[in-house]
Amino acid sequence: SAAFASHFHPFRRCVSRQTSYNPTSIMSQKRDNRNKDARITRVVFLGTSSAQPIPLKRNVSCLVIQTTTGGLSMVDCGEGTQHQFKLSTLKIGKLRNIFITHLHGDHCYGLFGLLHSIRCEDNADFTLNIYGPKGIKQMIHTTLHLSGGLHHYNLNITELELPSKQQEPQLASDTHAAAAATIAMDVSGSEQTDDDDVAELNSNCSHHSHSHSHTSLIEQHSAVFDTNDVIELGEIEPGIKCVACRLTHRIETFGYVFIENDQTGKLDAAKAKALGARGRQMGDLKNGIDVTLENGTVIHSKDVLGEPVMGNKVAIMQDCSDCRSCFQVAQNCDLFIHECTYDELHAHHAVPRGHSTAKMAALNAVKANAKTLFLTHFSSRFVEEGQGQSKDVIKENADPDETKTEIDENTEDLMHVQRLQQEAEEEIKIF
Repeated sequence: SAAFASHFHPFRRCVSRQTSYNPTSIMSQKRDNRNKDARITRVVFLGTSSAQPIPLKRNVSCLVIQTTTGGLSMVDCGEGTQHQFKLSTLKIGKLRNIFITHLHGDHCYGLFGLLHSIRCEDNADFTLNIYGPKGIKQMIHTTLHLSGGLHHYNLNITELELPSKQQEPQLASDTHAAAAATIAMDVSGSEQTDDDDVAELNSNCSHHSHSHSHTSLIEQHSAVFDTNDVIELGEIEPGIKCVACRLTHRIETFGYVFIENDQTGKLDAAKAKALGARGRQMGDLKNGIDVTLENGTVIHSKDVLGEPVMGNKVAIMQDCSDCRSCFQVAQNCDLFIHECTYDELHAHHAVPRGHSTAKMAALNAVKANAKTLFLTHFSSRFVEEGQGQSKDVIKENADPDETKTEIDENTEDLMHVQRLQQEAEEEIKIF
């Protein structure tokens, strides 16, 4: 798989071909083990392709967050994820949480094989938590019921739903709004777009390539959500909480923000001893607890502790044409992972299909004041740098919702993923 990072504040050259991300090497605050709270140690990308995999190059969507406890939390689980998992250094028996963004197959069809793999692991006496939009419980229960169920571990499935007062907003009464929002589903469940509607929308959107035009188009054709449209999921590990944010896509979709607790500052041991603290009192002060000496003197922890260490924050925004609901909870995040299915040449496809361009992803990262941006969910028209594909291979792996004319146009100029990186960098430089 491949992922790309753009570093903010100051801007500098992007990092390419990353399969894992180690926060300790990039995030500004260094780690220590001053308390028992879990901390995020790395993010591993197991799949970064949209719609379908490109054999031996990119699998469909999946990434895993690893913490200091060894525990793993997965975001999306496209088909073939268990294969990718076993090719990595991750241990499947350490998986404790799975967060599904939406129920399109390239983000969740790998669940069933993965659940079976966990069943086959030794010492699998634990509870696996799965979070996702409404319908995920029925999908999993039906499949497991028909295939013999699970053994050796418990499955806890939580369906995400905004409070009733926060029902999905109505689409604008534009003549093209219905065409932009409606996706016809065939009996196999694959997505089909109406060619006439797409052609009309393409004509309508052909001059909207700038980021401000993208925003206007989103508001005109899509249901959008605000910073109140979030769901607190609580702690997923001691010291790490998760918040789900409602995103704009063709079906109900959520982004996820993982937030570490802040840590107390470093203890000035010499000063604490000079004030009279001894033994366990030192530990109390280190944990932010004031202590009282035998003579009645009170040593305030704030007087012997350094500045608090801010917890890291990782935001993951998969398929969406708008993610403004996350801007408050993801503000100042250390890592902002965002889909970029399209480049600016094909920007007219992005909003009607509920996706983003690299520039749209970059603009969202700027609005969230993110330190680092990773791009993911690349269309099959994009290849890794130095790994050319024939036109026949491009056509074979084309997105299923592309028309024959679009596929022919895409193969005229084979594009590298680096193009998306460059477009994101250009957008960031504006700010």
